[in-house]
Amino acid sequence: MTDPKPPTRELFEVALALAPDERVAFLAQHCADAAQRAIVERMLAVDADAAAHVLDDSFDALLDRVGDSRSETETVSPIGSSVGPFTLEEKLGEGGSSIVFRATREQAGVTQTVALKLLRRGLYSNEEQRRFRSERLALAQLRHPGIARLIEGGVTAAGVPYIALELIDGKPITEYAREQRLDLRHRLQLFVAVCRAVEAAHRALIVHRDLKPSNVLVTHDGDVKLLDFGIAKLLDAEADEDVTHTQHHAMTPAYAAPEQFSHGAITTATDVYSLGVLLAELITGGRREPGDSHTPSSQIGEVSTPGVLPASPKVTRRQLRGDLDNVVLKATADDPERRYTSAGAFADDIERHLAGQPVAAHPPSTWYRTRKFVARHKGGVLTTAAFLLAVFAALGFALWQANVARQQARRADEQAARAVAVRDFLVSLLDAAQAKVPAAEKPTVDVLVASARERVNQDAALLPSIRADVMVTLGMVSMTYGDLDTSRELLEKALAIKRDLYAEDDPERWSAAVQLANAIERLGRFDEADRLLRPLLPYFRAHDSKIAIEGLEMLTAAEVRTGKVDAALDIAHEAAAMGARVMRPDSREALTIAAFPGKTLSLAGKSEATLAALEPIVQRWHELGLSPDVSYSEMLNNLAVNKIKLGDYRDGEALLSEAIGIARGISPLSPVFATNLRNLGRVRVSLGLYAEAEAPLHEALDIDRHAFASGSIGMLGSLVANASLQKEQGHIPAAETYLLEASTVCATAEGAKNDMCARIRNTLATIRLQQQRLDEAASLASEAFEQRKQLFGETHPNVAEIQTTLADIALRRAKATEAIELSSQAEKIFTGANLMNGREAVLAKVVHANALIALHRSNEALAEIEPAIARWQSIEARATPLMFRLLTTNALASAAAGDAAAARAHAQQALTLGVPAEAVQVDDLRAARRLATP
Repeated sequence: MTDPKPPTRELFEVALALAPDERVAFLAQHCADAAQRAIVERMLAVDADAAAHVLDDSFDALLDRVGDSRSETETVSPIGSSVGPFTLEEKLGEGGSSIVFRATREQAGVTQTVALKLLRRGLYSNEEQRRFRSERLALAQLRHPGIARLIEGGVTAAGVPYIALELIDGKPITEYAREQRLDLRHRLQLFVAVCRAVEAAHRALIVHRDLKPSNVLVTHDGDVKLLDFGIAKLLDAEADEDVTHTQHHAMTPAYAAPEQFSHGAITTATDVYSLGVLLAELITGGRREPGDSHTPSSQIGEVSTPGVLPASPKVTRRQLRGDLDNVVLKATADDPERRYTSAGAFADDIERHLAGQPVAAHPPSTWYRTRKFVARHKGGVLTTAAFLLAVFAALGFALWQANVARQQARRADEQAARAVAVRDFLVSLLDAAQAKVPAAEKPTVDVLVASARERVNQDAALLPSIRADVMVTLGMVSMTYGDLDTSRELLEKALAIKRDLYAEDDPERWSAAVQLANAIERLGRFDEADRLLRPLLPYFRAHDSKIAIEGLEMLTAAEVRTGKVDAALDIAHEAAAMGARVMRPDSREALTIAAFPGKTLSLAGKSEATLAALEPIVQRWHELGLSPDVSYSEMLNNLAVNKIKLGDYRDGEALLSEAIGIARGISPLSPVFATNLRNLGRVRVSLGLYAEAEAPLHEALDIDRHAFASGSIGMLGSLVANASLQKEQGHIPAAETYLLEASTVCATAEGAKNDMCARIRNTLATIRLQQQRLDEAASLASEAFEQRKQLFGETHPNVAEIQTTLADIALRRAKATEAIELSSQAEKIFTGANLMNGREAVLAKVVHANALIALHRSNEALAEIEPAIARWQSIEARATPLMFRLLTTNALASAAAGDAAAARAHAQQALTLGVPAEAVQVDDLRAARRLATP
């Protein structure tokens, strides 16, 4: 498939902005068609001809004649010269009608900086200069926060007109949207601000005539500023009371309305057309050609440069289809009568779309022609039709409203009755459970749930809807306390009942599926959760509600854990957009939902993107003065974990400490608090701060033992973290005790696919490697590798961690070539994720260097290991097994390179670290002792 032929107008416009000696190379590269290239060259030649005539024909005539009826002033004032009261300092840009400078003037000791435009066409007659000054005075009165203010203007002694404008530090709106990766809602809000500024100028009887991205800037603070308002009036050679016709046409062909080419009336509708073209480019990334009747949504391809579109191509097409397609088509209609009546009406329609209300835009249709006919034949037809329509509309609305009211009342009555019934049933369960235990004891949660399960299954008097509600309640209680098997069983039964009671699109039905998916995901069955939730995506999208947002969040986690990262990010952004619609702006709930994409990026192993997504939300939380809660603590935890992955251990530790302080004050026995403690312990272990790591890791394990039932996968994180602490200190039997307990949990069918089980197998494999039980180590690491590939795909950093272990095993088996291949693959993944300062990436570098030594490539090994030591020492992780191995590897490489003194120094440094012998590989310890001996 060949690339589409670029529009002649666009080629001309881009080439015109280039220096003359650059145009030939540009056209040779971008205009393959010789005939089209000849046309553009002819247009450029005519533009440069000062004696050329005005554009008084249609665009077709532009192919042969481009110019102005008057000669232009081509002399460019040098930098440092004065123009009026201003001194030129720097050339900022150049266009077809003007040259723009940064200029300053001194007034009463105050320096004022402006953007000064020198207009190319001179004004030589007294009448022309009088008219220019008159128009300049009128434009100077135009005041609006969205319009760059005209400050001064005049005519030099040489007849060259100039104007001084407010200097705006900003970027074109399309570039700003692309760089900030704005979603559709924020792009439309920016565009509404543009329309409101244009509307203000129209009220002052000023038409812009040249609206385009370069004239619509967005400042660093996100404020819209329009440039060059009224400049077209200043360029008019024949301005009079009727300014709808001009001889000089200030316009950019790609954004100009048809009447600007045909010398038709220039009205506010002209600016509406340009706004329509600008909107289409802002939301699709491409410009509309004149006369194009295709909808914007149909012109979006399958591939897009990041940031050009507000979302993925698929999502953007869906967002534009319908209302926004019609809005753009109405604004860019060839007939000015069919466009919006004003820029304000255009903005009103966009705001109606943002508010979820019907828009005024309609595509051409039979109904449209009928309305035109009625407008031409007012009187009896119109009066009769209006009367009948009013009667039928009122009657239909009344019937619809009554039906909706009845349905809502019936649903409310049903839900209230069900809530009361569920409450009464649960109260009776508490009484029954209390009777089953000795009076001195309180019934535990598992006793309550077991009693409830028996009762809810046997009570024939329960209505099916109430039975399902009770099962959902009990399932959520079991989930909270870690009994995930019971939770899943109850929620599956509840969903089965609701499938019989409710239609497929009824929230009662798919909300039960969302709760079941929650339990399934906690069991590590993300593929199963994905199959359950994926068919429900259309229903989530159709119902702006908290339960729909929860469903999108559950589906996001399932998609990313099954390797569908791009799809997961799209869904996460949908959830965030829905949260912005459903929740009160800037509320803690809205900010929590806005963090979904960041959490998804974290799960996907994209650490830098995670920080970019979450840090602004945390900052906004601070700016609003919101009190910290569990969600805020989770955000800090995600930030901390990803900072640590990027090698920023100290900032990560500080964030974790803050998260722990928040969680301890809110819910000191919650699994979320345990997660924060666990992560803090892990980072301290990596830094070699073993004594400081013990308290948070032991507390996390105590919380999990209290919160989760025996044998629950909720225990795994704390078990493996405590095992790692013992392993790093050389307490191998204690580490094995924790890992074997965790392995017992992973041996169950439900827990076997949990990612934490892969971590446990990998940690146990490294212990077996230290014990030189290579076959067992290889078996465990291979199982972990296959498991993580299924969960994350082949290029996730978690997969690279296991590849490093497999490479180390190959190295110990004297398979250096295999070790090189595996460690190189791991390093490639870590480098792609910018995680080369992380502990796992440093370990991969160590294994790779040792394999190079085994292959007698000692100089290459030295070139790799010395920078790795410097990086790790900068983290201040000195007395750790990893640092011991780094120094020992450096000693081995130095010895192999013939530098015995360096080898001895590095080996002695390793031995004086004080790392327990049990915490390092036997081969490394022997090598260090051998090389340290003089």
